[in-house]
This record gives sequence, structure tokens and C-alpha cells, in this order.
Amino acid sequence: MPELQEVAAQYGRFRARAYFEEIDQRMESAVWGDAKLSKEVDEGCMSTNNRMQILSSRTSDPEVRRLVSVLQDTGPRQTLASSSQEAYSALSDGSKACTELNERIGIVLRQLDSSEDELGTR
Repeated sequence: MPELQEVAAQYGRFRARAYFEEIDQRMESAVWGDAKLSKEVDEGCMSTNNRMQILSSRTSDPEVRRLVSVLQDTGPRQTLASSSQEAYSALSDGSKACTELNERIGIVLRQLDSSEDELGTR
């Protein structure tokens, strides 16, 4: 699960970069949503999203899987937003979901550590 935390954080960073690339390009165009993301950001968003899905499918904790899904849902909302306000709202929701996901993973890992301590397997 620590890898899932890292990938979720990377996804959040790529989504933030996507938002700011859109803002930068918006200065040249009056239409929101016409921006073409850099190859690095576009591929980063896709690869971290795919990796999160794989790692999420391996966890038995339903709350972790739910929070990954919430986080992943914010990406398309941001991409398909019709205004900078909608995109920012999706980005903010993603940040909140990432924080909640990290907190939940921390709880699960601490529970696993406690179980291992009780069994003497650590």
C-alpha cells in the first residue's frame, strides 16, 4: 500500500500540473478546455491513473478502493470542465480525496503492524 500512496500523490501532482498548463494556455485562447497538455503531463496523468487502478485492485480494504475511485473520478471532471472554476473544484476535490486516501492507508498499515506485532511476525 505504500506504493499506492506514492502513485496517488504523483497523480495529484500531474493533475495540478494539467490545471496550470490549462491556465497558462487560456491566456492565449478565450476558450476553456482547448489546451493541449504537454506530453509529460498527459502521459503522467494516464500512467499514474492506470497504476492506481492496478494497485487498488490488489487491496482488500473497501474504503481504500472507494477513495481511489473518488480520486480517479476527479481527473475526468477536471479535464471535461467547461470553466476554470469547475476544473479547480475538481482539482480541490482530488486533493481532498488524496488526503483521505493517505489517512486511510495509514490506518490500514498501522493495523497490519499491530497484527504482526501480536503474532510476533515482525
